[in-house]
Amino acid sequence: MKIHVLLGFKNGHDQVVEFDATPAKEEDKAKTREKAFQKIVRMVMHKDMTRGFINVSGISFRIEEVAYMRLMDEK
Repeated sequence: MKIHVLLGFKNGHDQVVEFDATPAKEEDKAKTREKAFQKIVRMVMHKDMTRGFINVSGISFRIEEVAYMRLMDEK
């Protein structure tokens, strides 16, 4: 399943990126979606990671430039 996340950057731009997640069971899709988003937020906003790059969905960005993240509605 695909998880779409809106990344907001400190310069005012935003970008939708796509992550892949696999639910353990088909009926656990909503729970898997929330847990995957939590892991993505922890990965990007980790307190010990003040600098670095992440490459996803064909784009790369510096983690220190991310201002906010929002889980997008399922399509």
